[in-house]
Amino acid sequence: MSPPSPPPVTPPPGTSPSLPPATSDDASSLAARNEDPKTPYRHEGASQATKNESFYRNFHAYAPDTTSVPDTSNALNPSSAPTAPHAPSIDPAEVAYFEALAHRWWDKEGPFWPLHKLNAFRVDYLRERLSQAFGRDPAADLPLTGLRLLDIGCGGGILSESLAHLGAQVTGIDVVPKNIRVAELHAQGRGLDLDYRLTSAEALAQAGAQFDAVLNMEVVEHVENLPAFLAACGALVRPGGVMAVATINRTLAALVIAIFGAEYILRWLPKGTHHWRKLVKPAEVLAGLGDAFTLVHRTGVRVNPFDRRFHFTPYLGVNYLLLVQKKPKAP
Repeated sequence: MSPPSPPPVTPPPGTSPSLPPATSDDASSLAARNEDPKTPYRHEGASQATKNESFYRNFHAYAPDTTSVPDTSNALNPSSAPTAPHAPSIDPAEVAYFEALAHRWWDKEGPFWPLHKLNAFRVDYLRERLSQAFGRDPAADLPLTGLRLLDIGCGGGILSESLAHLGAQVTGIDVVPKNIRVAELHAQGRGLDLDYRLTSAEALAQAGAQFDAVLNMEVVEHVENLPAFLAACGALVRPGGVMAVATINRTLAALVIAIFGAEYILRWLPKGTHHWRKLVKPAEVLAGLGDAFTLVHRTGVRVNPFDRRFHFTPYLGVNYLLLVQKKPKAP
């Protein structure tokens, strides 16, 4: 049985300041803060890091293989275990793939280790750009306080938790039931108040929900019916709000580097994580969002294979980031 539709999320009063024109990345201000990927997330204190390790050890003790997770459905949903929602953008093969890996989300040495190392890099980008978009000081301890953020395809909550540490009110959605259970358990273990929902972007848009910022980070390359998915995502952004999209370009360079290189040669990711036919060109993202959105910023992202550190690059041919703003309502 699918979960009930969530209530609409109303935007805070006031309007967002206009954003500057699209520019190439300010690497001097952002890349300088790129952390050593072996260092714990900088907003996480020693006690929280200990809690995180304890969570994974206890969780893994119940799920030592790659296909099972502890049965927490009774704790999270007393009536019955949740089932995956249905939407045209959902690929059952993708759901099954991530369902099998769900219990490994918080294992920094497991199959999601590239995502953990990417996380601090992209959080710094979002901190800088969202602060600029909404007139905040990015150097403040909690620059995103009061902003309503939607993390689409939240997985185990890696990005959602990081943004909650910056003061944002985060809603994370995913179509994989085990992902949501893992995310909820981890947040509870760290005393974080996050709103995780087993639902699709289409269902949330139909319910009339809107947010200050919508994050589509490493998601669009895993969906079917991309135009319908992007239309739903665009509807979830309030007028004047922004959307961040991070994905992989559909180029021969991406085929060689992001798929053959990362999955088959370096084996940084499990084979089959990405499919070339599903990769998305920047122009296709912008076309799917339509005239209601304006491109604010774009940058490529590269990784050094020797030290596994991420850097900005003008080249968009493999990994890239886009920030777009939805036009305000006419007065």
